[in-house]
Amino acid sequence: MSSRELNLSDLHLVEKCVENDEAALALLQSDFGPRITAFLLSAGASSAEVQETVKSLWADCLTPNKAGNVRLMRYNGKCALQTFLNRVALNALLTRKRMDTRREKRFPSSENGNLPDAPAGDLQTEAPLLELMRDAIQFAFEHCGAEEFVLLQLEYCDQLKREELARMFGCSKAKVSRLLNNARVSIAETTTSFLRQRDPWLELKWEDFLELCREASPACFGLED
Repeated sequence: MSSRELNLSDLHLVEKCVENDEAALALLQSDFGPRITAFLLSAGASSAEVQETVKSLWADCLTPNKAGNVRLMRYNGKCALQTFLNRVALNALLTRKRMDTRREKRFPSSENGNLPDAPAGDLQTEAPLLELMRDAIQFAFEHCGAEEFVLLQLEYCDQLKREELARMFGCSKAKVSRLLNNARVSIAETTTSFLRQRDPWLELKWEDFLELCREASPACFGLED
C-alpha cells in the first residue's frame, strides 16, 4: 500500500469519526490507542501520564469548538493519521508537564496535589511541541559549520548531486560525502541534546523527531493555521 493510499484511508476514517460513526470511532481508539501509548512511553512519559493523555485525547479531538468544528477535522491527509495523533498527544502531554513544572515552582508544597487541573481549552490553544521543534532545528543549524550548512542546502533544497557539489567546491566526491554525513550526525546530536536540555524527561529518537517535523504546521496539531 502506498503512502498516498494510506493517507486516503486515514481521511476516510476521520470523516466517519467526525460523523460520529460508532464503528469508526471504535476502530480509531482500538487501532491507534495502543500505538499512541507505545509512542508516548518511548518518548519518556510515565504509565500514569500516558493513560491520562490517551484517555483525554479522544475527547479533545472530537469535542466541537465554539465554531462547531472538532480538532480531528484539521487532519488533512498530508501525513499519516498516526503521525497526526502522535503530535497532538505529545503536544498535550508536553503542555501538561510544563504547566505542572510552573505550578510546582510557584507552589512548592504538598498542597499542589489539591490544585485544579488545567482547563482543556489550554491544550487547544498552545503548541509547545511545534515551538520546541522549531527552536531545536534553529539551534542545530546555528551550530552547524558554515561549509556543511551550505552543502546541505545545495543538496536538499537545490537538489544538486554530489558530483556537482564536488566540482563547485573543488574537492572529491568522497570529501563531499564525508562532510555531509558529518553534518547530519552533528545536527542529529545537537538537536537531541537541545531537546534533553529544554525538557529533560523527553526522550525522542531522532527518527521520531524527523517524522514529527515532516509537514509540521499548526494544522498538524489540530490547531488553526
